[in-house]
Amino acid sequence: MKPVANYAEVARDDPDDFGNNVNADAEAGRRPGLSSKPLAQGFLAWRRFLSRTDKLTIVVRYVMLILFVWVIIANKFWDLERIKSAYGLAADRYYGPAPKPPPVPSNTTVSYDHRALIIDGKRRILFTATMHYPRSSPGMWPFLLARAKAAGANAVDTYVFWGIHEPVIGEYDFATDERNLPLFLKLAHEAGLYVVLRIGPYVCAEFNNGGFPIWLNQIEGVKLRTYEKNFMFHMERFVRKTVDIVEPYLKRNGGPIVLFQMENEYKIFIWDNWPVGHKYISWAAYLAQSIDVGIPWIMCEQGQVRSVINTCNGYYCDHRIEEMKRVLPGQPLMFTELWTGWFQLAPEPLPSRPGSDVAFSSARFIAKGGSYVAYYMWHGGSNFGRYSGGPMMATSYDYDAPMNEYGFPHEPKFSILANLHNIVSEYEDVIMDTEEVKTFPTWTAKTEAHAYFGRQSSSRGRAIAFLSNLNVQGASASFFGKKYDLPAWSVTILVRTADTWLWAYCTASPAKLLEKPSQPLNLPEQCSTNPGNTPSSSTHHIKPSERASAREPFGPVAAGQIAPVKDENLQIVGPVSSGRKPLDQLRTTNDTTDYLWYIRNDMKLPRDCSRYPSAKSSSIVIELSKDGIQDFSYFWLDGVYLGSLNATERKLVSPSSVTGKIEWGKKNGHTLSIFSTSMGVTHFGSHLEKNAKGVMPHTRIKVDGSDVTTGNWTHVPGLVGEAEKWYDPPTARSVPWSNEAIQTGSLTWHFLRFPVESLCLPLTPPSASQKSTRLGEQSLLPSYALYIGGMGKGIAWVNGRNVGRYWTVPSQSFNPVDGQPFGKHPARRSPTSPASPLLQSRSITVVRRGGTKLQGVADECPPAGHPDCEYGAGYDEKMCRHGCGELVQPFIHVPFDWVQPSASSKDGFVNVVLFEEAGGDPSTVYLARMAG
Repeated sequence: MKPVANYAEVARDDPDDFGNNVNADAEAGRRPGLSSKPLAQGFLAWRRFLSRTDKLTIVVRYVMLILFVWVIIANKFWDLERIKSAYGLAADRYYGPAPKPPPVPSNTTVSYDHRALIIDGKRRILFTATMHYPRSSPGMWPFLLARAKAAGANAVDTYVFWGIHEPVIGEYDFATDERNLPLFLKLAHEAGLYVVLRIGPYVCAEFNNGGFPIWLNQIEGVKLRTYEKNFMFHMERFVRKTVDIVEPYLKRNGGPIVLFQMENEYKIFIWDNWPVGHKYISWAAYLAQSIDVGIPWIMCEQGQVRSVINTCNGYYCDHRIEEMKRVLPGQPLMFTELWTGWFQLAPEPLPSRPGSDVAFSSARFIAKGGSYVAYYMWHGGSNFGRYSGGPMMATSYDYDAPMNEYGFPHEPKFSILANLHNIVSEYEDVIMDTEEVKTFPTWTAKTEAHAYFGRQSSSRGRAIAFLSNLNVQGASASFFGKKYDLPAWSVTILVRTADTWLWAYCTASPAKLLEKPSQPLNLPEQCSTNPGNTPSSSTHHIKPSERASAREPFGPVAAGQIAPVKDENLQIVGPVSSGRKPLDQLRTTNDTTDYLWYIRNDMKLPRDCSRYPSAKSSSIVIELSKDGIQDFSYFWLDGVYLGSLNATERKLVSPSSVTGKIEWGKKNGHTLSIFSTSMGVTHFGSHLEKNAKGVMPHTRIKVDGSDVTTGNWTHVPGLVGEAEKWYDPPTARSVPWSNEAIQTGSLTWHFLRFPVESLCLPLTPPSASQKSTRLGEQSLLPSYALYIGGMGKGIAWVNGRNVGRYWTVPSQSFNPVDGQPFGKHPARRSPTSPASPLLQSRSITVVRRGGTKLQGVADECPPAGHPDCEYGAGYDEKMCRHGCGELVQPFIHVPFDWVQPSASSKDGFVNVVLFEEAGGDPSTVYLARMAG
């Protein structure tokens, strides 16, 4: 592939020179027609004005700045979003490529017009199921894709995760296990689904470091997602490598890929990178345009880049349609992320979004002219290994999606959406035959009617109408001389085949449930019955036949204690580094482990003075300033355990009983040992290159009021058990396990063995029947869940595979002040789209514990099993939470193909290994078998 147009110019040593010669560039064909654009000429004049340094110009600048700030504050004469939009369009005309005409529709290209994507010469409505291939196992992929197809989806979309495909700079992996992107594309094609490949390569997605490889953060001087030549060089290299890998699966080669995505939700951060943010996104547009793939490129949540299709993300997007049509009138209306629920951060309660509301959002977008809806997520899956972003992200990425974490239909949400897809798909030719949707008066406040009428011979006489009620109560609406009763906050669909309008569907009506997968699993005789489809309902709880444990060598030698650290007995796990101040954990470990020991020797403390009052009876106090230690930390003084702090806590008061165990007045001073743990690298923010872990840059550490931040610090990354792979079946046999007594203390490894025959694995691998479009004709999907509700905090491995982190803290209700259970999560991904007037002015009613209804966002939530929350209009992620007071994720998903005999040890056992940080009871651990 050729390099991106103008890349030599973009990456020259003086990047600010890029594009200064407008006329020469226009003559070279890079920005045709700019000289005739007054807006672009004004933009150039403004740049020249800003470069002047005479006193008069400086004074004028300050006056203009003051006026501009006043206008923003006053908010009387200007719409700030319109100002930003106009600036963005002007910047795109100046920096960006001119849009090329859409390809001529054919059987080998994908084109588009103002109404829709054009595939195989036809306008298409695409209902797209979002699922991320690393968040499930390859054995699950055929089932997930077949079930999406059976629910009426005709496309699947996924991000491409740079960090897992290029974990080491220049070394690519697109073939191993869940990294096998070509296999995922092949299976999607076999299932009859189109593919939307969102390369990014920034993906957010609540994925570690936003999907970026950690080595990218470490490059000297790099600035991510802005106009910086180091980042742009590596970004272009990865994008081109990805396109090369998936080339056989492009539509022009008979494959399923019909869309690519460049960048992701950059509009949110473009002004954080001013004045070069607009230049960067225009460069990204040049990069996309320079790659000949025969299909369109999209940018989601961008809004002003003319050479790509700009799309919308959020809970609702129908209120943004007029703006999208005004800014870029020749582009189809696309909803690339309809959030079906939300993710869970520990210790928040579980999010949920009623399926009727998801259907309402989807139907509203189609009703007002949209032709593309992607459900984020359709199947959320699991944050296996160390994939979760956050921090504090749960291992489950269930997302309250239409298919749950295990790949089973989540009813009634699954069927509510499937019924909508079926009726809209039946009238797809009518909707696509209409150039502009027609609106009709309904004579009732906050009700709307939109209709499509067939014109071609194949659709003439047929029509479909969408009657929307935006009220918090039911309402009657008139349509074609007849009154219809519309439930609150709903869309009712009517169809006409002759001269009569007939009721076909309503988002608020009880769903007609689809048949469940029914083809039985081929199980051993003693396992003839199929288990339930949730861990709690399953009666197949499998206990381990063996249990053993071992202390982490560089850790406690007795319950709650570690030996004082001395250089001569350090067991080296990774490169030991030293410094006068604590170093950043992320850069010290290169994110190859969650763990780092900070060790400060030779400390003199106030209690060493003989006159210190109550030296041996009062509590020891650890204080942290600024941003503290991220994300979790455990403290020892001279081997005596003091306690722990989470990411938002800044003060630790030890039990007074530990003070007498410490020898005060020692000649060689004291040793402070801090065990710092990461719980995922921040995935959302404007400067991810500044991501840090462990002791944060400006944090001061005090012990009993004495500042010990500066001194002789030693840093030891990782665990001995990690370095020696105690979790791997071949090496687990040589670990000095003890099965005499089950140990429950902190920093302990636990080894559990389950006989393969007790798991009731299918005698033959289950078939997904992925060609079938009827769910009832498809096979049941077996799955397993590891119960760790009796443990504390740590990591779990099954047959050598890291299945994720766990932290079984009870979930807490939301704080009504900041909407967060404890402190503020800096990585929270807020809704990106402007709220609609309906959402801004809505009156929310939520069901709280005990069934009472209160106005406002709930600061409590119903217990598990309570009926879904009720609300008047609109949804956000703080609503409809449930499970307050219950453990955050007591089960970890284990895909069925990860416990197959071929994956287990040769002695006929499935091995489970847990590293427990805080202390827990491994006798409570079991495996639950499910099918659904």
